[in-house]
Amino acid sequence: MRPSGGLAALAFAGVLVAGCGGDTVRVLDEAALERAIAADLERQTAERPAVRCPEDRPARAGTTFRCGLRLDDDSAAAVQVTVLDGDGGFRFALQRPGTPTGPTGPTGPTGPTGAGTAG
Repeated sequence: MRPSGGLAALAFAGVLVAGCGGDTVRVLDEAALERAIAADLERQTAERPAVRCPEDRPARAGTTFRCGLRLDDDSAAAVQVTVLDGDGGFRFALQRPGTPTGPTGPTGPTGPTGAGTAG
């Protein structure tokens, strides 16, 4: 089943502390983020996509970025991720081809919503 878009969720990904030269930065746990997104999409669509998110995204409220998806039929899609807090809370929304890339909020315009925990 190919997701039709509009899917969104609120979830939690772990936070890692990275340091360089005495400075520390809290970043999202990329693997936990990918697992949380894949599991939530599987609950909503009965299809578990392969998810790839960029590394070292800051765990800072308002940070947004895209993660790529590879679906069971080998087609590609993406989710827009918005970090909600410094503890790893985030929301994501599936981006249909041809739709704006801004976050859609905790509920999608046409699809179900969900919540999960990663870490």
